[in-house]
Amino acid sequence: MNTESVLVMLATFALAQGQSRLKEPAQFRDLESPDVATRVACLDTSVKERAGRVAALLRIAKLPYESKKTKSPKELAIALLGEYRAVEAVDFLVENVSFRPAVALADAFKELSPFDGYPSAQALVKIGTPCMEGIFRRMSKPCDKTEIRLFAYLVRTLDGHELGLYRLDAAAKRAEAANDPVARTNFRNLIERYKRITGL
Repeated sequence: MNTESVLVMLATFALAQGQSRLKEPAQFRDLESPDVATRVACLDTSVKERAGRVAALLRIAKLPYESKKTKSPKELAIALLGEYRAVEAVDFLVENVSFRPAVALADAFKELSPFDGYPSAQALVKIGTPCMEGIFRRMSKPCDKTEIRLFAYLVRTLDGHELGLYRLDAAAKRAEAANDPVARTNFRNLIERYKRITGL
């Protein structure tokens, strides 16, 4: 895809956004109520609804992947967990960071970012820095090269160059002190990969 095509696509998207206004949920009008009890009840209801939605999305995300379906339930649920900034899903998303739908494999030549085709990694980027501890916990289990590469890019994206390296070094020292050989190896590989992609 050339630059002109990308600009046309972005302009079309911006025009469509301007023409369609998002409908505001009626329940949020209660937040503007003069009655305190009504406002608090609205807050409680919204928090419970979000928790229920996140739980349902996690359940769907854990279903077996149906490779014959374009935009499978699993893939869409993972994307929505990112949209909801669902910190509750971090460990699941980190564990499945290298999940790659079959359609993404076919479109690999179109990739523009290291996370393209990896919905769990994309969701983790949207959730942000709360993912870091999940990534560090994951180091205690064997990691393949794809996972190490994605974790390195995630740390760079979430923390930036120097802070990312500082946090990786600190976590590696904790793994060393805990005498965890798997984590020690993973952190060594992760830091090595991180330095390559950041030039530090």
